[in-house]
Amino acid sequence: MEMHRRQQPDLALRLADRALTADGGRAPSRARDRRLAIALAGDNIRFDTIMPERIGARMGGTARAAAVALAGAAVTPARRLIIDVGMSEGNDTAFYLAKGFDVVGVEADPTLRRHLAQRFAEEIADGRLRILHRAAAARGGERARFRHDPVHQGHSSLARPGQADGELCDVLTIDWPELRAVAGVPYYLKLDIEGGEPAFLSSMAGEASPPPFLSVELTSPDPIRQMHALGYRHFRLINHEILGRVALPDPPLEGRYVPRPSTHHWSGPFGRELPGSRWFPLEEIVAIYDTLHRLWELETLITGWLDCHAALPEALA
Repeated sequence: MEMHRRQQPDLALRLADRALTADGGRAPSRARDRRLAIALAGDNIRFDTIMPERIGARMGGTARAAAVALAGAAVTPARRLIIDVGMSEGNDTAFYLAKGFDVVGVEADPTLRRHLAQRFAEEIADGRLRILHRAAAARGGERARFRHDPVHQGHSSLARPGQADGELCDVLTIDWPELRAVAGVPYYLKLDIEGGEPAFLSSMAGEASPPPFLSVELTSPDPIRQMHALGYRHFRLINHEILGRVALPDPPLEGRYVPRPSTHHWSGPFGRELPGSRWFPLEEIVAIYDTLHRLWELETLITGWLDCHAALPEALA
């Protein structure tokens, strides 16, 4: 089963030609330029095997042009695809695969590469999972410092001033236009990158075809407003503390039924299977978040962390 609808190579090159010509650049001519343009335009070629030295540099020329050109084009989301940005140890990815979805995972932490490759060796070999060892950021194709937290792996993130000591390393970044070009537009996009969510969401500005469902870990209400600017109109907050008590619907509303998912470091259900019976508009969900955050700051009235799930109007029609 292909992970997404393949883009035609000639379409990729036409888009790259158009973007380069508009910038006064040259059209792609060398074989390696053409191959990279096709890969970044969504042809089903392994991303991590396509000239990493070119992808690792600040991307210009053919590759960047193809990605940016495609980001402005409307496409149909892949109904069976989920993109998991911030895989951590892979429990969310395991859940999505168990539900029958194909997955493209993004994980920056180099200490997890071997673990994820071993855990999902069968799914990778079957073509149901691809893992991109990149850090989601506002701009792709750059080198950034990544901090691995050896005590709490889930707190690892791109390095920021004032953080506690950790193991530092260099990683390559990927933004939404490049991720979209590599993977296609998913049915659901999960974004959990320890405070880096607003920066990555900023790279989605102007997206013509955002995923029908999107979830973001919150440290402020800013990502909610960013999702609203992308066209999302329905929102729900999920407290991770309750996920162990949530029963998934049977018969399922998304993919296959999974009777007993592992709830350790789990983002929970998504889309039409979320607990609760109501989606909220922007102003209501921001007010609810502000109230919950004030209670959380008191340290005794509410615990856990919050994700905001968003749905496009047509996703719930």
